[in-house]
Amino acid sequence: MAVAMGFEFPLGEYHATPWDRAVNSGDSEWPPSPWRILRALLSVWHTRCPDIDLQTVESVIGKLASEPPSYLLPETFPSHTRHYLPGASHSEVSRDTAYTLAPRLQLAPKSQVLVRWPTVELDAHERDSLERLLQGLPTWAGLSRSATRLSWIRCLPRSPTTGGACQTRRAPRSESWCQLPGSLARSSR
Repeated sequence: MAVAMGFEFPLGEYHATPWDRAVNSGDSEWPPSPWRILRALLSVWHTRCPDIDLQTVESVIGKLASEPPSYLLPETFPSHTRHYLPGASHSEVSRDTAYTLAPRLQLAPKSQVLVRWPTVELDAHERDSLERLLQGLPTWAGLSRSATRLSWIRCLPRSPTTGGACQTRRAPRSESWCQLPGSLARSSR
């Protein structure tokens, strides 16, 4: 059975700095990288689900890390706000300020990012554990101002006819699954 999850951004914004960029670079990570997703799952295990045994968590993370996922992505539009923050010596006489960018991606509030590992097979115990980890994820992804709803998506067992298809909304013909170039190792420097 394929593994899939969906991210919704109810505020219509996604804030996340790419791993290899400075916070004030004005760049946004898109889509949420495999590294960011797996790191969040490990964090949930440490902070909210420590009763799940280490061997199961290592197995789930190892299987998800073994191949890059495919994504079904909604349309996004880059935007940002610019801020001048007061410095330590800011006063009426000395206008010590720092200029900063707060980049984000705008998307329709009801749109969903679907992430799928089409050939990853989890046994029933691993699927249950992954579902618990997903339920324990905070209500944000990326930076804390990215409100997020995460859903576990049930997939059909692999067969010649379904190929492990996921039971989700049908994608309009203009949308298609894409595999991002590069490997997980490259995106998780």
